Amino acid sequence: MNSPFVDIQALVATFGDTMTERGRDYAADDRVLTLKFNEETGRLVGRVRGSEDKIWRASVTLRKTDATLGGIAVWDVDGASCSCPVGVDCKHGAALIFDSNERAVASSDVLTAADLETSPQPEESGNGIPGLPWRQVVTELLPTIDSDQEFTDVALGVEIDALHTEPSGYRTRFIWREASGADLEHQNDLTVRLRPLRVGARGGWIKGNMNWTMFDLPFHQSAHGEYQFLPEQHDALHELNQLYTSSVSSLGSNDVITLATINMPQMWDVLAKIDNAGVPLVPLQKIINRVSITEPARIIFDATETDHDDVALSIQAQLPSETLTPSGTLGSIGLYTIDFYADSATADINVIPVAQPLTRTVMDLIDSPEPMLIPADDTQEFFDTIYPLLAGVIPLASHDQSVELPDIPPSTLELTLEYYQATHQGERQDHVRISSRWDYLGTEDQSEHQHQVLADISDDLELAAIPGKTTLVGADAARFVDEALPKLQQHEHLRIVENETRPAYTRLTGEPHIVINATQSEKNDWFDLGFQVTIEDRTIPFRQLFIALVRNQDSLLLTDGTYFSLKNEAFDPLRKLLEEASSMDDFGAENTSISRFNSTLLDDAEDAADAFHADPAIIEWQQALAVLRDATDIPKLQVPEKLQAELRDYQQEGFEWLSYLYDLGLGGILADDMGLGKTLQSLAMIARAKSKGEDKPFLVIAPSSVLPVWRDEVERFAPDLRVVAVDVSNLRRAETLASIRERADIVVTSYAIARLDEDYLAEEPWAGLILDEAQFVKNHQTKAHRAIRSFRAGFKLAITGTPMENTLSDLWSIFRLVVPGMLPRFAKFRDDYLRPIEAGQRVARTEPGTNDDVEQQVQQQTRSREAMTKLRTKIRPFMLRRTKESVAAELPDKQEMVLQVQMEQEHEQLYQQILQRERKNVLNLVSDMDSNRISIFRSLTLLRMLALDPSIVDDQYAHVPSSKLNDLMARLTEILPEGHRVLIFSQFTSFLARLGQQLDQRDIDYAYLDGSTRNRGDAVDQFRSGDAPVFLISLRAGGFGLTLTEADYVFLLDPWWNPAVEAQAVDRAHRIGQDKNVMVYRMVSKGSIEEKVLALQQQKVEMFAALTEDDTAFASNVTAEEIRALFDDSPVDLTEMTDDEIEDSAK
Repeated sequence: MNSPFVDIQALVATFGDTMTERGRDYAADDRVLTLKFNEETGRLVGRVRGSEDKIWRASVTLRKTDATLGGIAVWDVDGASCSCPVGVDCKHGAALIFDSNERAVASSDVLTAADLETSPQPEESGNGIPGLPWRQVVTELLPTIDSDQEFTDVALGVEIDALHTEPSGYRTRFIWREASGADLEHQNDLTVRLRPLRVGARGGWIKGNMNWTMFDLPFHQSAHGEYQFLPEQHDALHELNQLYTSSVSSLGSNDVITLATINMPQMWDVLAKIDNAGVPLVPLQKIINRVSITEPARIIFDATETDHDDVALSIQAQLPSETLTPSGTLGSIGLYTIDFYADSATADINVIPVAQPLTRTVMDLIDSPEPMLIPADDTQEFFDTIYPLLAGVIPLASHDQSVELPDIPPSTLELTLEYYQATHQGERQDHVRISSRWDYLGTEDQSEHQHQVLADISDDLELAAIPGKTTLVGADAARFVDEALPKLQQHEHLRIVENETRPAYTRLTGEPHIVINATQSEKNDWFDLGFQVTIEDRTIPFRQLFIALVRNQDSLLLTDGTYFSLKNEAFDPLRKLLEEASSMDDFGAENTSISRFNSTLLDDAEDAADAFHADPAIIEWQQALAVLRDATDIPKLQVPEKLQAELRDYQQEGFEWLSYLYDLGLGGILADDMGLGKTLQSLAMIARAKSKGEDKPFLVIAPSSVLPVWRDEVERFAPDLRVVAVDVSNLRRAETLASIRERADIVVTSYAIARLDEDYLAEEPWAGLILDEAQFVKNHQTKAHRAIRSFRAGFKLAITGTPMENTLSDLWSIFRLVVPGMLPRFAKFRDDYLRPIEAGQRVARTEPGTNDDVEQQVQQQTRSREAMTKLRTKIRPFMLRRTKESVAAELPDKQEMVLQVQMEQEHEQLYQQILQRERKNVLNLVSDMDSNRISIFRSLTLLRMLALDPSIVDDQYAHVPSSKLNDLMARLTEILPEGHRVLIFSQFTSFLARLGQQLDQRDIDYAYLDGSTRNRGDAVDQFRSGDAPVFLISLRAGGFGLTLTEADYVFLLDPWWNPAVEAQAVDRAHRIGQDKNVMVYRMVSKGSIEEKVLALQQQKVEMFAALTEDDTAFASNVTAEEIRALFDDSPVDLTEMTDDEIEDSAK
């Protein structure tokens, strides 16, 4: 984390002198425990240890100013908040700023300790008091709360008053007086009153000018006056005061609150909040020992037998741990008990919330001095008829066991069933709504019994909640009524209530018979599938069956009341077929057409059917796809006379494969290694098509820099074919596209023109569409990709040596253009292929921790292999890839070396110094890769540049030698006198410029090419003609579209994240036409991040190899774990990554 440096005067203006000094002291005492800063939001947050070791969380909002101090940005303060009682602009927030400033000074080469005391003087404000910032003016005007101020401790004093009578003329007056010992002993009518107390000078609780008006307002609105209370205590007492004032018509005294007057259940929540805030209950009378608020109680009857065999029923309060006899009520929401001790004439008071409000009758029973009597003659009638009903309202118990209560049956689960029908999307749906409740009249805990009842019926019914409603729909409703309900009715603790006539359903148990017909669709490139499914001679409507299978339902209900299970194994292949087809565009219950490019779906259809019938043309099509899938029996062809070239064996096979695709009207990807003559194979296919009478032109789309290559290759190998390069848009072009089509066999244009001229290029169909360097449209969200999708052609081909530069999504994007409909929609592709394959590779690179981890990893790797196998099967007919090692034995050797360059001492010291700084920065950012990706890769690029040459990072490092540049110049001094030709690639044009200066000083001629080079052809000719023995090339600008077989040495000066880009660069020299051995040097600064980049490269190389060759795969996105690995201190053993020779320049 880069700590911000904050303007000290801005700090003082916000916090004031007192808080600023206290914050400085807190920071000096190391009271700041944590500190985090988000530069984007300007929020500085941390935890600070306050007085009495309390931990407060503070947050400061900062704003970057235009001012700097020694090149370091200076931040201003917008405000601060804290969890401490002060809440805003407190010493804890000031402490965060001082701690941040100290960290900024510690990590800076220019800031000093003196900067912690002063900072740039602010300019005088144009408004307000001259010389004073507005924050300081406002701070002086607003009242402040000092966090060191002593808060006034507060308590709730409890008064117990008794109801007395006294004569008043001709009448008797009722009056509340402070309860006496006699009142408590005889349990006269009592009431509970509360008044606020504070601590007096001697440490005791006193009334001292305290009353409830102090809590009329919440803490943040209160003037606080003479006393200041803790905010949480003040606000809790304010809530109680608000409840009281809303419950009475006139307040009377402001000194006390009478609990019974409030009579609202939420009062108990407020009293609990007061207790949690640390406000104690303090008895105000010496005769009261303590006052406690218990847990909520439920009301029960306690039955005892009298001497005359009567049954006495008295009200009791049942708590979780005990049962108490109430002495009186507090309105309808509470009770109280008095435990009187005659020896001391004192009592304990329990205030008891009740779970349910008390009825008037229950309150009268509690206030009655005598229990309710059931005469002996009436007890039989009471227990036979009244007791079962009364127990459901107020449970009965006999704590002294003098009364033998009749057994109450255990809980019964009552299910009320409602049958009805509703229409959904034009189809009838049967419903069963089940209302459930427990019926029990006793007082015993029934949880274990109820759990057992639910377990007994769990196979037949799962209820959402009890009490509650559960609705079953369709086949689930039918299965419940037909199969489960008769069994449930036999359960002794279940009661079924049906208010309507029970519908009748019939289950079909026969085996399904599935017939699938495949016919030619009216739409081009599509086949129609027809489905006929019968069970017990009933034809199953396909629309209903389709929806049920795709939704993975267990059963299906038909409109005639019959239903059947979909768990039958006969439906599994059909379900798989429909799920796969549904992932394709437009496939559904009403449209069962599939793309003819999706060869596996036809095979799945045949496997899913008991009888499969297909048109002869479709059967012929399946046979043709089988030829492609197995890569055998592709028709042998003669090289067309229009082609003036001798094809090597693998090129002949490629020409035949392309021609077979063309004849079938299919698309594909020619993914041969760079340098194997993909353009020549494509030209051979085009020449054959033209010789067979194809009258429409072929459209070739390529990067702008490659357009001349296509023109040259056509003129060289097929001079009879007319080629026209369209390198300007329709707005700037003099000739119409229609005119160009008339005079061309091949139209070559760029991806930029394809995007700009989409409407014109899509007007008429082409004989074929060829996308050269197709990785340029690997992003399916670009305008160019969307434009190319609209171009019409009977044959579409992608040419690329790197169809997967980064992730499998690249491959999906390219196939979407050339074989539409073969792969599912991207969301489905991501879930079914990309994620499981990449997850499996992550597992392969992770050491298991526990047995559970091992089992989970094995499962992930299994899913990964299955997904890779399935994907490879899908794409195999439509992608042809050959490596140089497998097909071009006559190609000269290519020897690749990783050249480890030992950095010189000054270079290495500078690198390590900046590495430590950037490592700390990146490891803080990497936890949120998405938000910080740009910042992270900026740091990585800085380190890569530094490993290459410090002077391209900053001119101040111009005196630091570039170890790699020195080593390269030494090697060129040896190589060039022997007549060798050299290609030198770097991503950084600033370094190429520096290298050019070195070559100029040594009078070595060189050609130069980067993205800004206007005439690429002149630069290429300068090198190929022999005028310049060295060619300096920007990696991205010159990595494709060039043939430079004159070179036999290649230097890659800085490893790039994407190995495919480097491979393309190397293959500018090592390609067909090369007659010399090629030496490739990858120069890596030893001990630098470049070594880790090479390891990352290897993962991407293996990913594509896995897709085309074996059953393993690598996740190729740069993840947070991979970023951390780039910055760990572990050395890289390059011999574990590559079999290439490794040379250490220090030897």
